[in-house]
Amino acid sequence: MKFLIFFLIFSNLNFDYKFYSFKINYGSEDGELGIIIEPETPPIGPNAFSVDSEGNIYIADPVNSSIKILSVKEGKISRVIPFKGLYDDLMVSPEGDIYILKRDSSEILKIEKSGKVYSIKLEPGVSKMPTKLFLWKGGIFVKKEGEIVSLTQMDKAKSEIPYLYLVEYLEIGRGRVKKIDGKGKEISELILERENLLSIEFLNEDREGNFYIQIEYLIGDSGVGLEVLKIKPSGEKISIPIPENDYFIWTSRLLFVDDRGWIYQVLPEKDCVKVNVWRN
Repeated sequence: MKFLIFFLIFSNLNFDYKFYSFKINYGSEDGELGIIIEPETPPIGPNAFSVDSEGNIYIADPVNSSIKILSVKEGKISRVIPFKGLYDDLMVSPEGDIYILKRDSSEILKIEKSGKVYSIKLEPGVSKMPTKLFLWKGGIFVKKEGEIVSLTQMDKAKSEIPYLYLVEYLEIGRGRVKKIDGKGKEISELILERENLLSIEFLNEDREGNFYIQIEYLIGDSGVGLEVLKIKPSGEKISIPIPENDYFIWTSRLLFVDDRGWIYQVLPEKDCVKVNVWRN
């Protein structure tokens, strides 16, 4: 893997972020990520990622039957965890446990730090719809569009979570953000308007109470732009542009925001994988 010496400071009246970019080559070595490209079929490659409490980035590498861990501090893949299979998503808990979503078998596999693997069964109906894993207030959830449907950490109850954010795409240019309590009762609602808005997704809330919304928007007739909207407790909105949105391989998530407000992107391109980090 090459470490790109790419360090910039984005600064204007609205935000101040340092930008780091890394490049991971395709291949079969420990420091590389696998890819399969065959005629008339979608390419297979790194399709999911998550970030742990130290800022290390866990990347699914199904072609090489592993999970690769990139250390942002070292600028390289620092650890490899063997794991076979093509799965739909992964998430790392604050305790360092890894959760693997496998919709084809309606289950989540929990890989503890010791290496022991547990299976958590899902309701069959959950696995038949677009679904991903979601980290919130120390718990790992399963969510489908507009709804939190299951909790994988069985020692917590959903009603113990003080609140959640749910988002909904309304129409081109408009989306809605609802804040609800653990029992589903609405606390507040926010309508977001953005020219040519195409999709909206809640990312996370940081330690300061700012929350982050991912927005895709139409550029011209067919281009799609990407940005993060940071919303402060005061209601002030800060737009953070994400310059690249050209994903060569389908991925379970475009962006990840940790509780410090750092933004992470794992972007599989045709010739390499870019890992971008915006650090405030």
